[in-house]
Amino acid sequence: MRPRGASRRSPRGRRHRGPRHHRRRRSMPRLLPPTLVPVNAMRTVSTRLGEQVILGDLEDPDLLLWPGVLFGAELHEPLAQCLRERGFGVALVEAPGFGGGTLDRETFSMEDCGAAFLEVADALGVEHPVLGGTSWGGTSAMHAARCAPERVRGVVAMNAPFHRGDQSGFFSRLHLVVRTVPAGLFALGSIRTSLGRRAQRERGLAMARILRGSLKSARPVDRSAVARMVFRERDALFPALPGIDVPTLVVHGDEDSLCTLRGAVKAADLLPRASLEVIPGAGHLAAWERPVAVANAVDAFLRELRRPG
Repeated sequence: MRPRGASRRSPRGRRHRGPRHHRRRRSMPRLLPPTLVPVNAMRTVSTRLGEQVILGDLEDPDLLLWPGVLFGAELHEPLAQCLRERGFGVALVEAPGFGGGTLDRETFSMEDCGAAFLEVADALGVEHPVLGGTSWGGTSAMHAARCAPERVRGVVAMNAPFHRGDQSGFFSRLHLVVRTVPAGLFALGSIRTSLGRRAQRERGLAMARILRGSLKSARPVDRSAVARMVFRERDALFPALPGIDVPTLVVHGDEDSLCTLRGAVKAADLLPRASLEVIPGAGHLAAWERPVAVANAVDAFLRELRRPG
């Protein structure tokens, strides 16, 4: 006889709790990756460098972003998503030769990149744009401000190399590497140099997939040309910084092993109207590694630019 209070067990040994009430399980919403760019929010514009693809908010964007070397517009998607949620329009620029565009010149200067950035703004009808980007993109924005300070409303330079001393000797040979090494292998090898320690552990493969996709969107000859011109033949910005009288936000990861934080601090000191935001735990791709932290800084910067006077 079963002791009082003891529960019956089913033949398989499971506890039996009387009639089973079937409750309708509430279905969970399907979690999809955030869609940043509608398929129709794309435009191709002609610049002095070639045909460049522009994605995202194409009607009077608050910010235009140019990617780092060998990366495509996808690099800035997390940051753009954060800013769009706060009411800002962001246009993402594909590098010439990448993402379905063309690179029509074998040689070019950083001044050409700055001028091309302004040509993108002209094509979108933005008279006084805020220009920004990661690494090469930030430097291109700085050169646009240097060449046409009356045009540029502000600059967001993220992990930008302001002088050649920021780069190791490896990068002088990068144009050969990206032309011969398979895209997937090169992308995997870039995890350690591109990311901070935490992002390496948690999101390294995701970054490698993005870089691989970007590399495969460009011809090897175009990848090589971009790497050669940006790393071997770009002009140092440091001597020109005191004369760039444009509001500038310098954003830098404190674990950036490619472009030194010390260089960013010095650049912010030399620029007449600059502020510096250091992103803890971020490497060279701070905008991708810690988009919310970077968005906080960019949000405040853009709102300050909106203030009259």
